[in-house]
Amino acid sequence: MVKSRFEHIAFNVPDMEAMADWYCTHMAMLKVRHDPGRKLFLADHTKVVVFELYSNPDKPMIDLAATTSAAMHIAFVVDDIHASIEKLIAAGATVETPPADAAGDTLTMLRDPFGLALQLVERKEALLDRD
Repeated sequence: MVKSRFEHIAFNVPDMEAMADWYCTHMAMLKVRHDPGRKLFLADHTKVVVFELYSNPDKPMIDLAATTSAAMHIAFVVDDIHASIEKLIAAGATVETPPADAAGDTLTMLRDPFGLALQLVERKEALLDRD
């Protein structure tokens, strides 16, 4: 067995700068490393979960808008799902599925302005004991 810990997940996207700016502005993500024109890494406020955005048109890119949220999505836990939905819609996101109860949690699926599926989760109980 290899002892490991999660570091990041990466997405090759057409406009990494615009996408990163949207996540920093509207999802309170932080740029933790930035190599302009090549790649950048975003983290949430805990600085535990990181995702990389890069733009390499010579390599395959996932058609985010055409990829069903059941196949791939990023999930964010929020304190107030309804207020979060309103703010993200105002910022250009669209609702894919309205909020619904799932074993005491409330879930909704959105699309960011770039087509990436975002799940917002208001948890009854946290998955992990951290902020």
